[in-house]
Amino acid sequence: MKIKLPFPIDPENGQKTDTAPVLPRQWPLWKKIATSMFTLFPVLTIMYTTTSLSTAVPIFQALLGTSRTMASLSFSIPFLGMTSAPFYTPWLAERYGRKPVMLVYFLLYGAVVLGLTFAHTMGQLLLLRFLIGLLGGPCIVLAEGTLSQLWPSERRMTYYAILAFVQYVGAAAGWLVGVVILQIFGLPYLSFTALLYASLTLGALLFVPETCVRKILKQAMEEDEEPWWRPAVLWATTVEVVREGVFQPLLMLVRDPIVLVCSLYLALNYAIVFQFFISGPLLLRDTYGFTFAQTSLAFLGMLLGASVSLTSNIIIDLLSACKGPRDAFGKPRTENRLLPALLGGLILSTTLFAVGFTANARGNVKLVFAGIVILTWGTMDILVSLVSYVSDAYSRHHAHTALTAMAFARYLSAGIMPVFAVYLAQNVPTRILFAGYGGMTIVMLPIPFVLFYFGEKMSLRSGYSSRDPRNGGHKKEEKSEDESEVDEIIGNKDME
Repeated sequence: MKIKLPFPIDPENGQKTDTAPVLPRQWPLWKKIATSMFTLFPVLTIMYTTTSLSTAVPIFQALLGTSRTMASLSFSIPFLGMTSAPFYTPWLAERYGRKPVMLVYFLLYGAVVLGLTFAHTMGQLLLLRFLIGLLGGPCIVLAEGTLSQLWPSERRMTYYAILAFVQYVGAAAGWLVGVVILQIFGLPYLSFTALLYASLTLGALLFVPETCVRKILKQAMEEDEEPWWRPAVLWATTVEVVREGVFQPLLMLVRDPIVLVCSLYLALNYAIVFQFFISGPLLLRDTYGFTFAQTSLAFLGMLLGASVSLTSNIIIDLLSACKGPRDAFGKPRTENRLLPALLGGLILSTTLFAVGFTANARGNVKLVFAGIVILTWGTMDILVSLVSYVSDAYSRHHAHTALTAMAFARYLSAGIMPVFAVYLAQNVPTRILFAGYGGMTIVMLPIPFVLFYFGEKMSLRSGYSSRDPRNGGHKKEEKSEDESEVDEIIGNKDME
């Protein structure tokens, strides 16, 4: 199906064409919403499967005769599997399309979930859990790419907030639902429930249309009797794939100051959030004297905190677009994306100290619940804000490289920190432990403030900035997102 585009695409002699394939941002609103929802189902399912095992860590320790550290590793090892996904998944999506790649990976993910029911040794469990992250990670990366393809960059913070909200909800639901299933039905049903959710999600994915612009244009070219263009070659050799997909993100991680500090902040965030799934129930029981029902209430606090963060991010996104500071061309400043991080950093540090200093066996349930709500709110605000900022501050290609580096850092942190969470919870006084976390967040606290006031100069100095004239920045009349992306794909860099 072809329609008139809101912009012209120039053939080789500057002649304009008035027909082209329908691109995702031009779809009807109902189709974009439905596609977004179906694409987010795998994210919800994968995060549920990842965290639901946290409720069974003590059982694995007893059944398999292993240490608590190894049992904790069985919870966090999927995140180590996810660390590789940001490096190669975009290349697979551009070459084969997002839908085929997501279907294949999620089908394999479902097979591994089924295999979990037959794991009888710690080695088998660790291997299968690692494969869950290795195969599930690409689905999360593809969901992010799909949302960016469906919605305009002006609403970037909103769709990143929705994506983060789904991840937090899936993670919290993993503990809440998992502990109920474990108590009522037993250990094997944890995998059966995850398999059921995976089956339903796979059915939903069958209805997701292709959203990769390169794949859509390639199909249109094949249907055209006399195509006037060919897609530009993307990473044609293995050397280019490794250089652009792996080495460049790792190089940017250590060389670019903005990417480095944002990665460190997000790594700390993920360490704080996901170690709570292992040490949280232990701390709440031993330090605060919480019952099982009160511990469950704490994880409900994560759901409420994520909801508050989602609402606040959407409001800030809308207000900053309408009334926030403007750049020289009257557009909202890229640094407006940092507003949630300014708030989130302050409330995160304050709450960590407050919760730690009130830690005792007579701890107020309402106070702890409020603390978990605010902690979740703060960490999610920082995540959404920094990712949105880097996406806007860097040019299209360099933003992808930077986001890859940042995703690698936070998944690595989430995979390592929970392994030591129980040891810290049992050997370090709760007040000192929370003070340590609070101290680390205070060290990171100036990052969004520095970027808010000096981020433009820092990004321009790096050479990766979207505002750098060498990357097409600072133009009074810029092309639409669709037009720029089509130009890049067909290799037409000089089209006006």
